[in-house]
Amino acid sequence: MAVRPVIKVQGQWVVSRKAREPQLLRVAGIAQLLGVSEQAVRNALCRGEEGKTIPPSIKLGKRRVWLRRDAVRWLNEIGRSVTERA
Repeated sequence: MAVRPVIKVQGQWVVSRKAREPQLLRVAGIAQLLGVSEQAVRNALCRGEEGKTIPPSIKLGKRRVWLRRDAVRWLNEIGRSVTERA
């Protein structure tokens, strides 16, 4: 199932809350949500850049997953901190 891209509404990043959309995102889902490649996400994980260039993830068994709501919240925080610096 394709992940819907986030859109900016009144200065906030939002994702629709359709019941069928996955609430746990794997690498492909977070990459699509952020608009980057899967390899870029994996590279950021290997470099320890969680919270800087990608949202913090959760270890689920051997996999890394992201909660959709946390990823959107992180995007909003990053957006505010970028605007506050400018």
